[in-house]
Amino acid sequence: MSIQRGTIKLKAVTPVFIGSGQELKKTEYILDRPEGKAYILDVEKFFRYLLQKNLQKSYEEFILNPGTKSLKDWMIENRTQIKRQDIKSFCAYSLDIGNLDMRRSGIKTFLKDGYGQAYIPGSSLKGALRTIILYYQIQNGKLENNVKEAISRDAFSKEKLSRRRFLKSAAENVEELLEETKTIGDEQVIKKMMSGLSISDSNSIKSSNLVLCQKEDYGISGKKAGSRIPILRECLKPGTEIAFELSLNSEKVPYTMEEITEMICDFFQNYQSVYLNMFPMKVNYPECVLCLGGGVGFISKTLLYGIYDTKDATRVTKEILNKQFPKHNHLQDKKVSPRMRKMTHFQGQLYDMGLCAFTWQNK
Repeated sequence: MSIQRGTIKLKAVTPVFIGSGQELKKTEYILDRPEGKAYILDVEKFFRYLLQKNLQKSYEEFILNPGTKSLKDWMIENRTQIKRQDIKSFCAYSLDIGNLDMRRSGIKTFLKDGYGQAYIPGSSLKGALRTIILYYQIQNGKLENNVKEAISRDAFSKEKLSRRRFLKSAAENVEELLEETKTIGDEQVIKKMMSGLSISDSNSIKSSNLVLCQKEDYGISGKKAGSRIPILRECLKPGTEIAFELSLNSEKVPYTMEEITEMICDFFQNYQSVYLNMFPMKVNYPECVLCLGGGVGFISKTLLYGIYDTKDATRVTKEILNKQFPKHNHLQDKKVSPRMRKMTHFQGQLYDMGLCAFTWQNK
């Protein structure tokens, strides 16, 4: 048995979103349009400030019945006591808002630790690598035909099967590729490949590397789809570098990190050829790119375009999406499915979501 140890380094090529599951409402951040920023409260500092200004009762009444008012509206009502220059003293950090529509929007926050520092959990990176290793094994003929047939049967059945349930069922069948059953004495033991890959949480990420990005969908024609309610996310800005420590047990994982790196490159090249290149927005990306986090789109998170050829993968995908979103007319998807490319703007430039350049160094 040998252990390969090293450091994985990711560099955000496009905005990356790792969601905390929480959303800041308009009563939880201060919108400052003249400065082009949204200030995020430091709750402890803010409440100390309220006590100093004897505003706790007024704030409590506002929070219990905000109506259509934002925190900025409440502050304007109390402007004789709250000075604009004080805002930075009771806020944790700020986000550039540019020309984003903030009127009805909450902010989906990036994952943070107990100290309020953004980070990426090792489990998120490991999950992305799991998908890539499975894709490699499928491409090398390790998936049984009966599994592919079962997935097709579920996709084209008349039963109302949600996308989540379908993908869970399909994953359970495909996940067996990551398991090996061995007989030890009189007992059968299941050896799970991914248990041999350990990845730490990332280093802490400075709040200055967080930016506010709006979810944008672009169709196969290159036109932006309309959205009545904008979804805003805290994202890592392009250029942000993140590091993780890894250890790989060769007794459980039959691949070296050099081989896994090649798998990552191949997976993304396939993603480009079967999906991204179907759209008119052409981008030159680095050779080895990993798709990570929320908002990156259906294809990069699933294996359907690895299990089937492109034509059949499109047929299966649009059937699945039609089951979950019958009003979106996914059965009319022709060139590719899903027909919407997940993108966002940052500093006036259009980006795909969640793409990171991948490198690693041996220890």
